[in-house]
Amino acid sequence: MAKHNAVLRGKNLELVKEIRFQGSMECSPKETPVLEHSSDTLRFNIPSGNKGTVRMCVVTEDGQCHGTTTLTYGSQPTCTALQPRNTWASGGRKIRVLGNNLRFVDAVLVHPSLKQITLNSSEHTWFHTLSQRENMAAEQFSVSIKMGNSTVDCVDKLSYLPDPEFLSFSTSKVDSDVQVTIQKTADSLNMSNEEVIVRGLQEEKQFECVIDNIKSTAITCKILGQDQTEIRIDSLKIMVGNFTKQLEIPQSGGSVYIVVILLIVVLFGAFGAVESDAEWIDGFQTSPPSHSYLLVNVKAGPAVVVLRMEKSRSKLDMVRSLQGAELQCCAGKARRKLLSSSAVVSSGSPVLWAGIFTAQEPHDPQNTALALYDLSQTKDQVPSHFSCSPDCTDEEDFAYQSCSKCFQASNGHHACPPTPPAYLRFFRGDPEQSLEF
Repeated sequence: MAKHNAVLRGKNLELVKEIRFQGSMECSPKETPVLEHSSDTLRFNIPSGNKGTVRMCVVTEDGQCHGTTTLTYGSQPTCTALQPRNTWASGGRKIRVLGNNLRFVDAVLVHPSLKQITLNSSEHTWFHTLSQRENMAAEQFSVSIKMGNSTVDCVDKLSYLPDPEFLSFSTSKVDSDVQVTIQKTADSLNMSNEEVIVRGLQEEKQFECVIDNIKSTAITCKILGQDQTEIRIDSLKIMVGNFTKQLEIPQSGGSVYIVVILLIVVLFGAFGAVESDAEWIDGFQTSPPSHSYLLVNVKAGPAVVVLRMEKSRSKLDMVRSLQGAELQCCAGKARRKLLSSSAVVSSGSPVLWAGIFTAQEPHDPQNTALALYDLSQTKDQVPSHFSCSPDCTDEEDFAYQSCSKCFQASNGHHACPPTPPAYLRFFRGDPEQSLEF
């Protein structure tokens, strides 16, 4: 059995050109060239041979053989099991190899990849899996061990499964520590505590979260309290082998409402004025959550205003990023009050949003209108419907115009203007009563 990249150590080895092997039952010796050498180290390939012991020496340029040592050929290695027998798509999972004579193995191959994986030996023999994202259609992969120019197949096959899916997390105080619970999708990976690394992020600081327990749909870990430091986690960084996921702490509806009120109070006057002059109708976040949008009815005017803020860990930065614009609806008849709204497409660009507007003329058959807007663009200014301290920039207000509209009469009938083939339809209970864009 051959072996590649064997190492021989000694002294004055810089003049050695090859290694000679002589078995007790062999008439002619075998010789192999030196691949790398220095004064005290030689690297070479061991040729194949029969089980037993052979003598070896080093040959210099003059053909003389110096020194004598022995080399023992053992039985061919076997690979009887893999533990565990699956890994995640991104790779980096530690797989233990069970078998015999594994010390002779040069590398591991996971087919169909031809890349050789180093086999490590410490307390156990193991290797780290490679990414197989491009070959995820295959359910199982054959594994073999390589010795020189020969390979031996492992009994077990290796399954590649999707990367773990972490959904959200929550925190709670336990004395001076922070208990973290991570929600995840159930999978068949059976991850161990040692395979999952979790770090809590608080602005520029990182805190290790020590894993307590891993269940099918949840992971719990604990951040140990530190003297003179208040720990308030903004996000989590979860690392599993080569796979990394960052989760932002969810913001509840109640906290969103509080932030909205505080921002309006800070920017646009006293609380009493906000309560009497502005009415918050709705709000949503884009996905990923980079911006927050707030829809407000302003009585003075009247007008419908959209406010946009960048998501930030600092409330002051959120306030400074605020932009606003008036929503104008609709051509031919002004409707300056918003009744209800819904984000249609809130990821990527454009950001599509639909709202039902009213002219506050209940006897008019065209009192209400459903309008669609692209809210991707705003200007760095506050609409003139609000007062600022210090004074706002004296610029002409920026206003959104609806992309399309469909009028609905108070008696339930509706009439849409001629449009190209519809790409968006709103149903009113059954397919015979629908509003189209």
